[in-house]
Amino acid sequence: MSEYPQTWFRIDWHVHYPTAEEGEPGKIPLLNILRQAEEAGLDGLGLVDHNAVRGYEQLRLEVNRLKVLQEAGRLSPAEASLWEDYQIGNRLLLLPGFEVTTPEGLFLLALFPPETPPERLYALLLNLGIPVERLREGNPNLVSQSDLPTTCALLVQAGGLVLLDGQGWLRLNLTAEALPAGPLALEWLSPEEAPAGPLPTVWSSAAFCGHHPGRNRPGERYTEVLLERLSFPALRDLLAGREVARLRSPEQERWRAQVEELARQGPERVLLYAQADPEALYRDVAALANAGGGVLLLGLSEEAVTGVEDPEWWSATIARSVREMVEPAPRLNLELMHQAGKEIIRVEVQPELPPPYVTREGVVYVRQGKETRPAGRQELLDLLGAGRTVSSLGALDLPQAGVEIVGAYLRDGTWFYDIRDMRVTSGVTRQRARGLWAYAIERQEALRQGRVDLSRVLWKGEYGIWRAYRSGDRRVFDLVHRDPEGRVDHIFYGVSEWGLTPRWREAVESLRPPLEEEPAILLEESAQRTPQAARPLRGPTPYASRPPSAGMPAAARPPRAAPLEEEKPLAPVEEKGPEEEGAEAPAQPAPATWGGRLPRWRGQAAVERVYWEGNNLFFDLAMRQADGQVRYFRHVHRSQLSGAEGWVELVRVPLPPTGVEVVRSTASREEILYQFRDMQTGRVDPRVRRQSEFPPDSPYAYAIAHFHQDLPLDESKVRWWGNIGYLRLDPERVDLVYRDEEGRDHIYYAAERALLTGEWKELLRVWKEE
Repeated sequence: MSEYPQTWFRIDWHVHYPTAEEGEPGKIPLLNILRQAEEAGLDGLGLVDHNAVRGYEQLRLEVNRLKVLQEAGRLSPAEASLWEDYQIGNRLLLLPGFEVTTPEGLFLLALFPPETPPERLYALLLNLGIPVERLREGNPNLVSQSDLPTTCALLVQAGGLVLLDGQGWLRLNLTAEALPAGPLALEWLSPEEAPAGPLPTVWSSAAFCGHHPGRNRPGERYTEVLLERLSFPALRDLLAGREVARLRSPEQERWRAQVEELARQGPERVLLYAQADPEALYRDVAALANAGGGVLLLGLSEEAVTGVEDPEWWSATIARSVREMVEPAPRLNLELMHQAGKEIIRVEVQPELPPPYVTREGVVYVRQGKETRPAGRQELLDLLGAGRTVSSLGALDLPQAGVEIVGAYLRDGTWFYDIRDMRVTSGVTRQRARGLWAYAIERQEALRQGRVDLSRVLWKGEYGIWRAYRSGDRRVFDLVHRDPEGRVDHIFYGVSEWGLTPRWREAVESLRPPLEEEPAILLEESAQRTPQAARPLRGPTPYASRPPSAGMPAAARPPRAAPLEEEKPLAPVEEKGPEEEGAEAPAQPAPATWGGRLPRWRGQAAVERVYWEGNNLFFDLAMRQADGQVRYFRHVHRSQLSGAEGWVELVRVPLPPTGVEVVRSTASREEILYQFRDMQTGRVDPRVRRQSEFPPDSPYAYAIAHFHQDLPLDESKVRWWGNIGYLRLDPERVDLVYRDEEGRDHIYYAAERALLTGEWKELLRVWKEE
């Protein structure tokens, strides 16, 4: 039996004292940190500076000064009041520490017991390679001279807690085995960001004392920790033991994550009402029904939970109003939810009949952005067309597998899709899609952009086979259906053989579509042929040292998921076919447009291409033999390179020494915030910036202007040299592209051509730009 009951304590792990540039620290009393923490109901606080501990040092000096005066009985009235306020620190677990950046570009926090003297922390910073003359700057641009495993080992050995940036961990594709055992955790901004992983998860953000627009105050994001007593040893043991069940995000964070997830579907599909007239909501319900369905949340705004006073009356009034005022009346699912001691009504609109849905006034309402308005002529025609399509579903022999994209709309430069996969899921973007959904969206976008067409469809009456291919050892089909007038009205992606209904099976057996054989070799054949196949490169290569991996915006990250079929890590296996003399011709003919492709040779090996097919990453590689002939290894899956580090090093390229990369873009209310990497330093600026902060002629404004139009990347607009290339150039600057070994795309804007070195300089020479 435990002596003490366990309690959930609140800890904000990551609170900064502002630098001189960020807020004139002399004008913001240190006491404000403690006051704000107490106001937020915190039990513990991590106080950090970038590469320094000056905030904690000044706090200790001030408290010690007042303590000496208090013990001597010489406190002035003002000082006595301050001394009383500083007793807040005795009610908080104050954890001193610092934030450092490793050479890999990963941010981490080191936190220590409250009694740790500042001199001890400065000694650790010196051991990490922070110059002694810059120890008190609080400069976020300084980089530790020790790599990540060494840094973690040093801090753990010194008795600290180490919190690593979760986004950086994900970006660098790290594993827990690469780090020492000890009190380690991953820090995330919100519960929805944090995937299941090997290390405990804490929730926090870089909070600042004072009032900083767009930045969190202490206690706005915190972690709840279940302990008998809150102490540093208890926290250390919890993290070292990886007791994840005793860590949780607060209820407000879980709720905020749910609201943000709903809001991602867009104002066309999710409506938040802090206050509303329940008898007038039928117009919004009709508009949502005409859009295929959606959700109303009553008693809630993006800023606050207001609640509804009489939820039973609200629910009855809404149901009656819709039943009397909308024809046909869509089905409503009403759910009562509780948050912050208040009641919220969730109304899910589920249309059961084809549109249009008309109000008693004879008006057809639609959603446009955040507005419900009467439909225009073209929108009415579109709704009538959608109604004909939906009404034909009853007669259509729907496949029992695969997915269909039933709707698409563009908002703020991003395409959102409604996907039918046994049920309809709205608001899916390419970046959020996984597996078969990602493949379907990629094919749909290729069709919309004209990169593929339906001219190759084989037809049997109204049933068509667009593509037949293998997924592992299974045959899979992309199916097309057309209406009696010959118009294509349905495309079903990734339908396996077992999902073919009798009419579709009859079409497949009658048409016998040619199977698009994938060059990948079966595992049994690979095991037999590997000894005769070209050996992977081993040992160092001319660029064997791994460069710091660059971050990447969420909007550009390719969809990732486990392959459908388990594959062993094999060395690349050569493709059957004639061996050609070692010409350095493109792997495929360059189009007449701007883009093109050339293999990038390094020594006797080459990268021709790195590319995605659905959710799988593939490589086209080559090796020149002693007799001058070239062996090609096409369609090599990423998993086959797991034990072939030489090939992976061939794909990796040191980052260019010039240019600007947009590493993250985040929508925040009515604006977009950006984070950048300056390629001259290789460092990611921890600050988030607005477009309005930069003059129009700056490289940062230029990067923002092109970033949204360049991603997702259109490969046909890039002149590739293996897996690096360029998008556009002028006599002085060039926009560079790098697709790394994990298939992530990086664009380095406005790189100065005169400063390029190594393979980046050679890229332009190969394409005869130098």
